[in-house]
Amino acid sequence: MSIYPLMRLHKFEYTIISFFISIIIFTSSLIWNLDITENCITFLQSMEMYEIDELMMSIVILIIGLVIDRIRCVKSRSKIMQIQQEQVATMQATMTTVQDIVNNAFNGLQYIKVKAEIGEELTPIDFETYDKIIFDTTDKINHIRNLTHIETTKVTSNHIGISINDKKNEDKEAEFSLLER
Repeated sequence: MSIYPLMRLHKFEYTIISFFISIIIFTSSLIWNLDITENCITFLQSMEMYEIDELMMSIVILIIGLVIDRIRCVKSRSKIMQIQQEQVATMQATMTTVQDIVNNAFNGLQYIKVKAEIGEELTPIDFETYDKIIFDTTDKINHIRNLTHIETTKVTSNHIGISINDKKNEDKEAEFSLLER
């Protein structure tokens, strides 16, 4: 027996609630010999002389409408909160990824800076490395900007980043990591 049909019951919550209320009313009428329906009809007939029965029915209908609207409002708010939490998580993942890309670029540039500060002569390879670091950093950030689908990956134990793993970027990251050595 599959549990899948039971998983879809959340779509019929008002039906489930009304079912349990009906069971409670039916069971209580059997146990205590109550005629709830007849009592309601008798009460409404006694109110007929004052024309209050129509007012009471209107009030009951109004209360039912208010309860349903209140339930829908609470659900709408929770959905908005969930969307906002997802947006914040996506923004945090994006910022973590951008910070990682920029820090990697700074580390590569710092290698060239330290080499120049200690008085070593910069070679054409150093200038190519400098240009490549800038190009790769710009390319990776532009790739993030143009994403249409986001896959996250765990960067550290506390941080989640955006996975940038198309073939083009894997090749560039391999080249970039070689340049950092």
